[in-house]
Amino acid sequence: MVGTSAVREYTVPVRPGAEFVWQATPPRRCIGLWQPDRRLRLPCPHRQLIPQTGTGTQCPACAAADPGRALARDQALDDDRQCVLYLAWFGQDLVKVGLTAAQRGADRLAEQGALLYTGLARGPLLPIRRAERQVAAAGLARERLSSAAKIPRWWALPPAADRCTAVEEAHHRIHAQASWPPGVRPLACRVHDQVTMFGLDGPLPRSYRAVTGLLPGGTLVGRVIAVAGRHLLLDTDAGSVLADARLLTGWGTPESIHGPIRHIQLGPVVHTSPGVGHDQPALF
Repeated sequence: MVGTSAVREYTVPVRPGAEFVWQATPPRRCIGLWQPDRRLRLPCPHRQLIPQTGTGTQCPACAAADPGRALARDQALDDDRQCVLYLAWFGQDLVKVGLTAAQRGADRLAEQGALLYTGLARGPLLPIRRAERQVAAAGLARERLSSAAKIPRWWALPPAADRCTAVEEAHHRIHAQASWPPGVRPLACRVHDQVTMFGLDGPLPRSYRAVTGLLPGGTLVGRVIAVAGRHLLLDTDAGSVLADARLLTGWGTPESIHGPIRHIQLGPVVHTSPGVGHDQPALF
C-alpha cells in the first residue's frame, strides 16, 4: 500500500515527508487479486510474469477473476453487499459520482485520490448502479475522470471552507434533481476532506517531470511531497518527479538500494501555475 491513500498492491508504505526508496528488481510478476469480502490479497497461483513496462499489474487470468474489475464491468450481478453512491470532488469543477461496497468504508475514495467526498445514497448494487447512471446522465457529476484531469487541480486548491461548500452545493443539486430508484436510501451530506492526509496542503513544486517508464534495475529515491491515490510526488536529486505507482508494482525485492535516480525515463517538465494548471498537457 502506498501511504494512507493508494490501493493495497502498490509498492511500499509511504507518507508525506517520508523517504521513498524503490528499485525495479526483475522479475516482474502478477500481483494476484484482492478479495474484498475477506480483505485478503490472493497471490497469482502461477506467479505469472508481466511486461516490464507499462501500468498493467495483473496477468489475464487474475484480471478476469478480480472482483473489483467484475464490479466495474457490470459483471457482478449476484453481489448482495450494500453499496454506497458517493460524490467525489477533485478540485474546481471536477465532481465524480461512483459506487463502492459499504463495507469498504473510504478505501475507494482514497484509491482514487478524491480530495473531498460525501455519500449520496445507499442500497443494493443494481439500484445504486441505476442511480449512478441517472446522476451522470443528468450532467450533475461525471462517472469517470482521468489522472490528466485530476492532478493539475492540486496546484489550484481553494481554502478548506470553500472546498467544503463546493461539495455541499453539489450534494444539494443532486438531491434536488435526482429521482432515486426503489430500494435506494438518500444520505445526508457529510463532507470528508483528505487534502491534508495526501500532503497537498503544503507547498508544492512549481514544476515536475512524470515517470514515463523504467528499465530493470532502475532506482527511484526521494522525499515524498504528496501521495494521492496511486500517484506519488517526490523531491529527488533530479528535481520534482511524479510517479504512477502502477509502474512500480510487481517487481522483486532488491538486496540493496543506493545512489540517485537511474534507469528511470522522465517526461518533459510540466510548469504549474495556480488557476491554469488544468491547461497543461497530459503526460500520463
